[in-house]
Amino acid sequence: MIPQLSQWTHFRQNRITREQAHTVSQLARVIALGRLPDEHWLSRKAALTRLIAALVMSTALWVYVTDQDNPVIRSTLYSLQVRFAHIPKGLIPSVQAPTVTVYARGLQSTVSSAQQISPVVDLSGAPPSGGAVTAPVTIEGGLSGVEYTSQPASITVQLVPYVSKSVQVTFNDQSLLPATLQLTGQTISPSVLTIAGPAAEVDRVNSATVEAPSASIAPPSPTATQFTYTFTEVPLLLDSRGRQLSTADLLPITSRVSVTMRIAVRLQLETLAVAPVPTGNLPAGYQLDSLQVSPQTVTVLGPPTVINGLTAVTTQPIPLQEITQTTTLTVSLDLGAFGEGVILYDASNYTIVGGTGGKPSAASTVQVQVTVSKQRASDFLLAAIKVDHVAAGLQAITNTQWESIYLTGPILDIRNLGPLTAHLDASGLGEGTYYLKPNVGLPPSLQTYALTPPTVQVRLLPRPTQRK
Repeated sequence: MIPQLSQWTHFRQNRITREQAHTVSQLARVIALGRLPDEHWLSRKAALTRLIAALVMSTALWVYVTDQDNPVIRSTLYSLQVRFAHIPKGLIPSVQAPTVTVYARGLQSTVSSAQQISPVVDLSGAPPSGGAVTAPVTIEGGLSGVEYTSQPASITVQLVPYVSKSVQVTFNDQSLLPATLQLTGQTISPSVLTIAGPAAEVDRVNSATVEAPSASIAPPSPTATQFTYTFTEVPLLLDSRGRQLSTADLLPITSRVSVTMRIAVRLQLETLAVAPVPTGNLPAGYQLDSLQVSPQTVTVLGPPTVINGLTAVTTQPIPLQEITQTTTLTVSLDLGAFGEGVILYDASNYTIVGGTGGKPSAASTVQVQVTVSKQRASDFLLAAIKVDHVAAGLQAITNTQWESIYLTGPILDIRNLGPLTAHLDASGLGEGTYYLKPNVGLPPSLQTYALTPPTVQVRLLPRPTQRK
């Protein structure tokens, strides 16, 4: 008889050299077709026996030759999770299926090819009441000619009762909304979830909840007074103390809860311009050039019906009666003018500053720069002509006694001018007729002026001698 394949596999693992194989081949040929030196003839029985021996040895030689290119190997395939089969009705494993290491033994070409294998533990022999069950690990799938083994070879499983129950879905709502919004109602779908699993884990669950996404909830438009907000999230399971439980396997992986929140805008934030309110008049001769406010805007918080009617926030009256130069004043906002229920909100610190009837604080004041300047005017004035530095023995005679001056400047400086004199300088001039340019002494703020006439005729004549 020809040995079994496993025997040949064992023989292939006992590697022989090529020289030994050649010797065996020669010996098989002699046995099959030749005779030994002391043999003169072969009987039929001897020839048949030698032929079978030669066939066995030739097969062994063929196994050896093919073993050089395709040896038998034992390799680790995968670390695979066990699949429980035939679980008794009403029971469930108390823990998730463990993983085992699966080994394969066979020809290298076969073991190295793709294989679909699955370690399975058959629990059909477990008692109906449950408890600890030890069952072997069997390998399903794989390729023919490959021997599969598992490490460990068996698994001990604790089977517990499998139960289900319904739990209410809740939603922690108001804490997710900013202070400006108010929840008026909500719809949860589904409002009840069915959980199923080991009795010990199911009993720990008291309710389910969902959490709103981290995105901020805001009205769809600045004028909206109410709106809806819908989101869908994975439910979380809670115990009787409201603590989250890590029992996600009790719910289907596709479980989702949709929540539609009905929200009313209780308070609305609005950024308004600050409008300074000057009162009184500047002292005579001064003009108001500008009022610059810092900050230029403030944020108010209040009911939408009131906020939407506001266009600006005014300051308390700013008295101008005693201001004669550019001045920066600290002015309170008129909190009483906001309207009912409107308060001032400090957006930088997220704090409420004040509102109707509230006392002003540093955040409820603004800086107002009052820029003033002297009023300007134009006027015609007369200046008496005077000739200075006339040489001894001469006298000066002019063709006019007055010079007309048209000047522009601060009205107060013009009003404060006394009698004006237009001076003509006759230094170094002798007898004769001259046209001299008058010079009028004016303050620096009134240096914009024009003289008429621009020059004055001056005749220098000998001074008449007095008779004794």
